[in-house]
Amino acid sequence: EEAAIALRIALTKLRPDILVVTGDLQDHPWLDARAVRSWLEATARGCGLTDPQGVLLRDRLIVLAGNHDLFVFGLTGVHAIAGALFRRQHGIQRCDVQYVATARVAFFHLDLNPVAALFSAEGTVYADRLGSLREAIATHPLKSEILSATRILLVHPHPLPVPHNGTDFLLATQGTHHLLRFMAEQRIHMVLHGHKHFATWSHMRVGGATDHAHFLEILGAGSAMKDGDIDSRGHNFNLITISDAGVRRVRQYFKHPASSHFEEKPPSEPERETQALVTGKYGARYRIAEIICNAAVDGEGTARNRYKLRGMQFRGACDALIRLPKIRDE
Repeated sequence: EEAAIALRIALTKLRPDILVVTGDLQDHPWLDARAVRSWLEATARGCGLTDPQGVLLRDRLIVLAGNHDLFVFGLTGVHAIAGALFRRQHGIQRCDVQYVATARVAFFHLDLNPVAALFSAEGTVYADRLGSLREAIATHPLKSEILSATRILLVHPHPLPVPHNGTDFLLATQGTHHLLRFMAEQRIHMVLHGHKHFATWSHMRVGGATDHAHFLEILGAGSAMKDGDIDSRGHNFNLITISDAGVRRVRQYFKHPASSHFEEKPPSEPERETQALVTGKYGARYRIAEIICNAAVDGEGTARNRYKLRGMQFRGACDALIRLPKIRDE
């Protein structure tokens, strides 16, 4: 209860434009389902996700089904009935495309929960569900806008191993090679998932042999208010900021068991070094849109870092990003 109160206070203060819940809201297919939906809607209204008449904007509260929402204790049950109940409760589809025009963000929903579970929490990539999602993307009436938008894939089971937090035995997703191919084909920018109840943040480079490789982020959410959370850092939620130019920034918030509120995690050493690089070369008035770092090692073992800056703008200015030449730093 304390974590739930702290979570609502934090979200109400930050006032995000969209709330995404990556599953595991309850521990039974139908018990407490209405109470969960009521809490989510009240929190979304507190964040201002309503129209001028105070009606909740359905495309601003996105909820995925987790294995605990579909199976008893998240381990045993049949998907068909529980999934239908959950989708009706939260107004979602198993495989769907949701484009939020005001944010220029496209969400691709993909259900990776298995058809049935027997003392297992493994996810599964089904070919028919991937096919349905591909079809939904190809036939979407705003397909041209989606192609130029930030594309975010929403799944519950983690598509990559979650390190530093126990084994993936009976938890990992089966058939992830199909999912990785889909992510590359559709040029997904971000993947949001839950399942492991441990906050992770991974980066992938797809097509590394080309000059213009595609980069994507895989962001896992820890438990936001589970009693006896298994992440030693405490309860967690993530805040993603996407600029008009598509530049993304991820901020992670944690509530340590000894604390009464959520606090933003300080930037890591690489993040501080990157900001220092930008500030040192261009001053604090400038902001770089994207930096690509590569290291080259010659036959004698001498390493050189190469930084490619894709765009720069003045802080606080509304001008379009200025393309910069390639810069080499040795």
